[in-house]
Amino acid sequence: MTIVSRKIDPHIPPAHARTHAHITTKPPFAHHTPSMASVESEDTVPPPQLSRSIPPILLGTMEWPEAQAHPPTAMVDAVTRALAAGFVGVDCAELYTSTPHTAAGLANAKAKAPTFICTKLRGLATADLDDAQADYAAVKARIVAHLADLNVASVNLLLMHWPGPSECDLGGDPAAVAAASTWEYFDSAVDSAWANMVRLRSEGLCHSIGISNFYKPAFDRLIAGIPDGASLEDRPVANQLFVDPTHPEWDYVAELQAANVTVLGFRPLAFCPNIEMAGQMGDGTWGKLAAAAEEAGAASVQQFALGWMIKRGIVPVVKTLTHAESNVAATALPDHHHYHATDALFGPSEMVDMCGGADEYASIFRHLAPP
Repeated sequence: MTIVSRKIDPHIPPAHARTHAHITTKPPFAHHTPSMASVESEDTVPPPQLSRSIPPILLGTMEWPEAQAHPPTAMVDAVTRALAAGFVGVDCAELYTSTPHTAAGLANAKAKAPTFICTKLRGLATADLDDAQADYAAVKARIVAHLADLNVASVNLLLMHWPGPSECDLGGDPAAVAAASTWEYFDSAVDSAWANMVRLRSEGLCHSIGISNFYKPAFDRLIAGIPDGASLEDRPVANQLFVDPTHPEWDYVAELQAANVTVLGFRPLAFCPNIEMAGQMGDGTWGKLAAAAEEAGAASVQQFALGWMIKRGIVPVVKTLTHAESNVAATALPDHHHYHATDALFGPSEMVDMCGGADEYASIFRHLAPP
C-alpha cells in the first residue's frame, strides 16, 4: 500500500494547521550538504534516497527491551518489512543502539520509494562548554558520527530528544533523569542549544529542526529565546510527545498545531496491554475503544488508535515487527464520528496509570516548569 505523504509547507495559515500538520521546507539539500566521504567509508552501500515530505506515520526504531527477547538484528527485519509494507519514514535517535541495524534495513529498500528520516540528538544540543565555537564543534561531531551510523549525509528532521542534559539515560532510573533535568539547567542551556540546532541546519546536516518531550513551559521558554525576525526554518517545526488513548494531550496538541508545529506521537500503542488489563479490573476504556473500533470498521483497537491520531493531524511513531501492514492501513481508514470523539472515548484513566500505562520519562518532562 502506498502512503500519500503530506508536503511540508511553511505558509499554511494557523487555521489550517489545526487540521494538517506541516514542516517547513527548502530545496532538497542542494546547498551546504557535506560530502558523503566525511560520513561513510568506501565499502558502505549507497545511502537511501531521502523524501522531502513527512508521511502520516513513522516507524519507530528504538531497540526492543531485553524482556521481549528480540536480537538486535531484528531491527533490520523490522525496517525491511515495514518499508515493503508501505512505511516511507523512520524515527531514529543518537540514543538508540539499533541505529546500525536501522541503516541496514534502509539499505535493503534503497531502490524503492524515497525515505523520510527523523532522528534525535541526546538531550539539549549542547556540550555545556563556555566557548560557543567549541560547544558547537562538539555537538556537530556527535551528529556527524550518528549520520555515519545511519549511512546518510543529512536527515529530513533533527530533534533535541529531551529538555535536559545529554548524559541522562532514558533507559535507566527515572529518578536520576528527574534529578538532572531541572528547570535551572534547562533555562541556562536552551538558548545556546537551539543556536547549535540552527547552525546544524544551516550547514546542511538536517533539513528541518525541532524538539521532543518539550511540554508547554519548556516550549514557551524556547520560543521566547528565539530572536525576533527568525525565519520559519530557524524555529521548531515539530515536537515529539507521548500520545496515546489515555494521554491524548488535547489542549497542548491543538496549541502546537495552531502554531504550525507538527506533533509526532511516540509510543501510541505501547500501553494497550495496560489499558486492556485495567479493563479486567473495572476500567471501561478498553471496552469503549473496542466497540468504537468495530463500529468504525477498524481491524483492531490498535489500528483504531492510530487512525484517531492520524485524523487529528498527529504523526504516530509506532514500532512493529509483525503488524506493519495493519499499521499502514490505518492511514487509509474511512472517516467515522468515533475518530472525532473527545472525552467520550479518549482521556485520562487513573486505573490505567495504576497498571503502569504511562511513559515515566514523559511524565518527568511534563512537570518541568519554572519554580
